[in-house]
Amino acid sequence: MSAGLVRWARTAYKTSLGRSLAAYGLQHEDIMIHDHPDMEFALKHCSPEIRENRSRRLRRAMDLDAKHVSLPQEIQEMQTPFKYELQELMAEGRALREERE
Repeated sequence: MSAGLVRWARTAYKTSLGRSLAAYGLQHEDIMIHDHPDMEFALKHCSPEIRENRSRRLRRAMDLDAKHVSLPQEIQEMQTPFKYELQELMAEGRALREERE
């Protein structure tokens, strides 16, 4: 029973988080702590295009938040908040960090 409850809570949280991220046009990786060593490695070694897109999404989200508005519904529906572009680089950074330790 508890496994079913955990699965339900995980699904409900992911749905809620996805809606919140889509309202500002963000991806899940955009809200990860950028000072974490694995994220620093990924941001340092990713393509300039990925870095620029991330920067633009963050600036847009801050602008929308300051204006107390969200993206129009039709644009929110086009968002992919759980599209991961940096996961492989983060895993590589984690492996290098753990190797050094």
